[in-house]
Amino acid sequence: MKMEDLQLQADADTKLDKTDLDNYSVKLPSVQNKWHKIFREEALILKKLNNERACIYKERWIYYSGKAEAEIYQREPLDIKILRNELDIFLNSDTKLIEIDSKIEIQKQKMIFVENTIKTLNTINWNIRNTIEYMKFTNGSS
Repeated sequence: MKMEDLQLQADADTKLDKTDLDNYSVKLPSVQNKWHKIFREEALILKKLNNERACIYKERWIYYSGKAEAEIYQREPLDIKILRNELDIFLNSDTKLIEIDSKIEIQKQKMIFVENTIKTLNTINWNIRNTIEYMKFTNGSS
Protein backbone atom coordinates (compact mmCIF):
# COMPACT_ATOMS: atom_id res chain seq x y z
CA MET A 1 0.00 0.00 0.00
CA LYS A 2 1.31 3.47 -0.82
CA MET A 3 2.21 5.87 1.96
CA GLU A 4 -0.30 8.42 0.62
CA ASP A 5 -3.11 5.85 0.88
CA LEU A 6 -2.08 4.98 4.43
CA GLN A 7 -2.09 8.66 5.37
CA LEU A 8 -5.56 9.21 3.92
CA GLN A 9 -6.92 6.18 5.77
CA ALA A 10 -5.26 7.24 9.02
CA ASP A 11 -6.73 10.73 8.70
CA ALA A 12 -10.20 9.25 8.27
CA ASP A 13 -9.81 6.61 10.99
CA THR A 14 -8.38 8.91 13.68
CA LYS A 15 -10.68 11.90 13.14
CA LEU A 16 -13.13 12.42 15.98
CA ASP A 17 -16.53 13.96 15.40
CA LYS A 18 -17.88 15.42 18.66
CA THR A 19 -21.43 14.76 17.53
CA ASP A 20 -20.85 11.05 16.89
CA LEU A 21 -18.58 9.88 19.72
CA ASP A 22 -20.77 6.92 20.69
CA ASN A 23 -20.70 5.41 17.20
CA TYR A 24 -16.96 5.99 16.89
CA SER A 25 -16.39 4.32 20.24
CA VAL A 26 -18.36 1.27 19.08
CA LYS A 27 -16.50 0.94 15.77
CA LEU A 28 -13.05 1.60 17.31
CA PRO A 29 -12.16 -2.09 17.87
CA SER A 30 -12.74 -2.91 14.20
CA VAL A 31 -10.67 0.13 13.15
CA GLN A 32 -7.86 -1.02 15.45
CA ASN A 33 -8.10 -4.53 13.99
CA LYS A 34 -7.85 -3.07 10.49
CA TRP A 35 -4.62 -1.28 11.39
CA HIS A 36 -3.15 -4.39 13.03
CA LYS A 37 -3.83 -6.26 9.77
CA ILE A 38 -2.14 -3.49 7.80
CA PHE A 39 0.83 -3.69 10.16
CA ARG A 40 1.18 -7.45 9.65
CA GLU A 41 0.94 -7.08 5.86
CA GLU A 42 3.56 -4.33 5.81
CA ALA A 43 5.82 -6.36 8.12
CA LEU A 44 5.68 -9.27 5.68
CA ILE A 45 6.59 -6.95 2.81
CA LEU A 46 9.57 -5.69 4.82
CA LYS A 47 10.69 -9.26 5.52
CA LYS A 48 10.43 -10.09 1.81
CA LEU A 49 12.49 -7.02 0.90
CA ASN A 50 15.16 -7.94 3.45
CA ASN A 51 15.33 -11.47 2.00
CA GLU A 52 15.57 -10.02 -1.51
CA ARG A 53 18.39 -7.75 -0.35
CA ALA A 54 20.31 -10.71 1.06
CA CYS A 55 20.10 -12.50 -2.29
CA ILE A 56 21.14 -9.40 -4.23
CA TYR A 57 24.03 -8.82 -1.81
CA LYS A 58 25.29 -12.36 -2.31
CA GLU A 59 24.96 -12.05 -6.10
CA ARG A 60 26.80 -8.73 -6.15
CA TRP A 61 29.49 -9.99 -3.75
CA ILE A 62 30.16 -12.94 -6.07
CA TYR A 63 30.25 -10.54 -9.02
CA TYR A 64 32.71 -8.10 -7.44
CA SER A 65 34.91 -10.86 -6.02
CA GLY A 66 35.39 -12.23 -9.54
CA LYS A 67 33.66 -15.56 -8.87
CA ALA A 68 30.58 -15.11 -11.07
CA GLU A 69 29.97 -17.12 -14.23
CA ALA A 70 31.50 -15.88 -17.47
CA GLU A 71 28.18 -14.92 -19.09
CA ILE A 72 27.50 -12.49 -16.26
CA TYR A 73 30.75 -10.68 -17.03
CA GLN A 74 29.84 -10.68 -20.72
CA ARG A 75 26.54 -8.93 -19.91
CA GLU A 76 28.09 -6.67 -17.28
CA PRO A 77 31.85 -6.38 -17.77
CA LEU A 78 34.05 -5.80 -14.73
CA ASP A 79 37.20 -4.26 -16.12
CA ILE A 80 39.18 -3.98 -12.90
CA LYS A 81 40.50 -6.40 -10.32
CA ILE A 82 38.92 -5.70 -6.97
CA LEU A 83 40.84 -6.62 -3.85
CA ARG A 84 39.01 -8.23 -0.95
CA ASN A 85 39.48 -5.15 1.24
CA GLU A 86 37.87 -3.01 -1.51
CA LEU A 87 34.70 -5.10 -1.79
CA ASP A 88 32.78 -2.94 0.69
CA ILE A 89 33.44 0.20 -1.36
CA PHE A 90 31.93 -1.39 -4.46
CA LEU A 91 29.05 -3.08 -2.63
CA ASN A 92 28.09 0.13 -0.82
CA SER A 93 27.90 2.01 -4.12
CA ASP A 94 26.25 -0.74 -6.16
CA THR A 95 23.08 0.56 -7.82
CA LYS A 96 21.14 -2.69 -7.32
CA LEU A 97 21.87 -2.66 -3.60
CA ILE A 98 21.13 1.06 -3.31
CA GLU A 99 17.79 0.50 -5.02
CA ILE A 100 16.72 -2.31 -2.68
CA ASP A 101 18.00 -0.34 0.33
CA SER A 102 15.78 2.57 -0.73
CA LYS A 103 12.76 0.26 -0.93
CA ILE A 104 13.58 -1.12 2.52
CA GLU A 105 13.84 2.38 3.99
CA ILE A 106 10.49 3.40 2.49
CA GLN A 107 8.94 0.23 3.92
CA LYS A 108 10.44 0.96 7.35
CA GLN A 109 8.94 4.46 7.26
CA LYS A 110 5.55 2.96 6.39
CA MET A 111 5.87 0.57 9.33
CA ILE A 112 6.68 3.46 11.68
CA PHE A 113 3.66 5.36 10.38
CA VAL A 114 1.35 2.37 10.90
CA GLU A 115 2.75 1.80 14.40
CA ASN A 116 2.13 5.44 15.29
CA THR A 117 -1.41 5.24 13.92
CA ILE A 118 -2.05 2.19 16.12
CA LYS A 119 -0.70 4.11 19.14
CA THR A 120 -3.02 7.00 18.30
CA LEU A 121 -5.98 4.64 18.05
CA ASN A 122 -5.05 3.13 21.40
CA THR A 123 -5.39 6.54 23.07
CA ILE A 124 -8.61 7.62 21.37
CA ASN A 125 -10.82 6.17 24.13
CA TRP A 126 -9.18 8.64 26.52
CA ASN A 127 -9.82 11.44 24.04
CA ILE A 128 -13.48 10.42 23.74
CA ARG A 129 -13.85 10.30 27.52
CA ASN A 130 -12.16 13.68 27.96
CA THR A 131 -14.31 15.23 25.22
CA ILE A 132 -17.49 13.95 26.88
CA GLU A 133 -16.33 15.25 30.26
CA TYR A 134 -15.54 18.64 28.72
CA MET A 135 -18.92 18.78 26.99
CA LYS A 136 -20.61 17.98 30.32
CA PHE A 137 -18.60 20.70 32.04
CA THR A 138 -19.38 23.35 29.43
CA ASN A 139 -23.10 22.44 29.51
CA GLY A 140 -23.21 22.73 33.29
CA SER A 141 -23.70 19.01 33.92
CA SER A 142 -21.63 17.06 36.36
